[in-house]
Amino acid sequence: MKSKLLLSHLLAHSNETFFHKPHTWHMEKNKEFASMDNLFIETEYMVIEDEASEKEVINWWNTITKDDHEGIVIKSEMFIEKSKGKLIQPAIKVRGRKYLHIIYGMDYLEQENLNRLKKRKVGKKQKLALREFALGIEGIQRFVNGESIERVNEYMNVFLELFPWNRTQSIQDYKRNSHWEIGCLALDLLLSV
Repeated sequence: MKSKLLLSHLLAHSNETFFHKPHTWHMEKNKEFASMDNLFIETEYMVIEDEASEKEVINWWNTITKDDHEGIVIKSEMFIEKSKGKLIQPAIKVRGRKYLHIIYGMDYLEQENLNRLKKRKVGKKQKLALREFALGIEGIQRFVNGESIERVNEYMNVFLELFPWNRTQSIQDYKRNSHWEIGCLALDLLLSV
């Protein structure tokens, strides 16, 4: 089976980043790439502009999640948004019920479980997502500004410190692992698009 790419953002090219572009621009670029080569898959998206379009998105979500789709991602208009001078979370996943059954169990819709889930504190998770986002932006900007690959990969190191996939491994063990090399290669490829 041939691999395909599903793009959600065009981050940078040559000596320019595209963080200042609205999400609709990124989605149109995705459509453009998909029309040029079947390596790329066009990403479906909708824009919420008012209550009517919000209802359309909710209906779309209901339809696709009934068909075993994992869910959708809600994003603000711009790639980087701030509120009161602080960076806001760039996206939030809205999962479908079938996916949530896998994560929270078959009985997650029972009132007792819903009450427990609603009381969960998500502040740490949101802060971690914002750090990951900021690290990615800084790493890409360093690359585009022509800094050394070592300076760019400093951000990969920090990312791995924040998000070790296997918490029983030390970061040194992880760096010796092929996943470290793949992660660095993926970052390098991502930045060179």
